[in-house]
Amino acid sequence: MHNSLPSGRRASHNSGFSLLEIIAVISIIAVAMTVVLPNFGMRSKGEIFSKLGRLRSDIRAAYDEAVLSGQAHRLVFHLASGRYWLETTKRKNFYLGGQSMTGELTAEDVESKNAEFEETFERYAELAKEAVTDPSSGEKITIASPVLKAKESLRPAKWSRVKRGEWKKRSLSPELIISRFMAAHHSEPVVLEDLGDEAVAHLYFFPAGYVENAMMHIYYQGDPGEVDESEPPFTLRTHSHEGGTSLSDGLEEIDVNEER
Repeated sequence: MHNSLPSGRRASHNSGFSLLEIIAVISIIAVAMTVVLPNFGMRSKGEIFSKLGRLRSDIRAAYDEAVLSGQAHRLVFHLASGRYWLETTKRKNFYLGGQSMTGELTAEDVESKNAEFEETFERYAELAKEAVTDPSSGEKITIASPVLKAKESLRPAKWSRVKRGEWKKRSLSPELIISRFMAAHHSEPVVLEDLGDEAVAHLYFFPAGYVENAMMHIYYQGDPGEVDESEPPFTLRTHSHEGGTSLSDGLEEIDVNEER
């Protein structure tokens, strides 16, 4: 009984932490935060490199597909959703379609151009069928126009989607979005902010072992179809004669007409 503390002192001793204890806890938390916080940035960078790994593999696979099949291929990117798919054509020569535009031809554009082509060609065919008179003999001569024979090669190229299992439902990630895409056949970049949900870009692969020089800026997605500017962006670029890609953090402005 003589060793027990007075009730007043017991209450004072158990009422809370001392000032030294509080300072010690704050110091431990501060040290822990300096170690943990940098790792969040490293984790974000590591995650996006991992998520874009499949895209980089798919670009290489499309390159190999064009070389092995002997047919041109293209990857079609829908910027707002990050979805992409592979298409091919049997045509050896074709017009890429985007040199004078800030975007690609839509399905409606292609249909309209095909209709315009048919109408124009029909008028030409009628003119070509008209016989001409040989001034020396007066004989009527029908000219066999090489243009008529070349109709199919002059028609806008028809692209069809590759539907094999490995090319179904390709996407960067539900969290990622392409804000800007520039390929060698563009005169201006395809920009998501300007074109919205209609923003589509093509990346072409050729049988001779060549992929277009191109670059894309990739962000985490905030609201649907909008970039999250609070997260760091990344730049992916293709290498024309290798079928490979490089990925770097930050926004790089790359001259896609310059061989690297």
